[in-house]
Amino acid sequence: MSTVSGSAVDPRCVAWCRHKVKLLGADVNALWRPERHDAACVAFLAGADGDTAKRNADTDTKRLFMYVEVNAGKGDTGGTAGTLRVQSAVPLAGSWTKLIALVRDPSSLVQGGVPVTKPVTFANCPIAVHVSCVDNDVAGSLLKTIKGVYAPPLLRNESWPESVRNDLKTHTHAYLAQLTERSFSMKGKTVLYVPDEPDILGTAGADANGNENSSVDGDHDHDHASFTRKDLVQRLETTVIHWTRQIREVLRKTACA
Repeated sequence: MSTVSGSAVDPRCVAWCRHKVKLLGADVNALWRPERHDAACVAFLAGADGDTAKRNADTDTKRLFMYVEVNAGKGDTGGTAGTLRVQSAVPLAGSWTKLIALVRDPSSLVQGGVPVTKPVTFANCPIAVHVSCVDNDVAGSLLKTIKGVYAPPLLRNESWPESVRNDLKTHTHAYLAQLTERSFSMKGKTVLYVPDEPDILGTAGADANGNENSSVDGDHDHDHASFTRKDLVQRLETTVIHWTRQIREVLRKTACA
């Protein structure tokens, strides 16, 4: 496997990051300059050891931001209008209208509970890196950020006691259900929140190595066990109750119209 400029980072991972700039617009990909933007991606994908972090406290290699600068030439940003920025530093307010945030999953930065430098591999890139695109829609952007960046590692953390995990899942899903409703109601839409429950949704997906799994006959016992778990059933019942209230509200408005 070839690497980028002698680093341990697979160039396909850099290409994967570059592909994400299309979320900013179909024509933004043309603004990518390897000599200017690849280095930040390599640092993000490779991570940084403790000594590197101490030498450069302003650099956080666990995160990466991509945006087209709209305030170029003003303040300290410099450059020209329409410049694509790829950096670990948090962008200045008002310098962007749409922003891509990439965050390393905490589990991809540790080994045996000890923080280490673990470069992202091409196989686990979609799992080890959380991607979120935010814009001027505050509620919608918050929803995308919570669902795409913060919720996945929280809902899949197996290191905490079961009681803590169950309580956290209950409150996280309740918050996301409310946020989903508020975000779309501002646009005149009614959207039902579907909770991300790995125990019931994980029968078809990717494993830790990025390989696709599919449901087979041997999974039926696991599925049955999942639906007999009291905490899981209670969370699903709470979600259905929330759906029922939303649907009734829609029917009421339709009848009054």
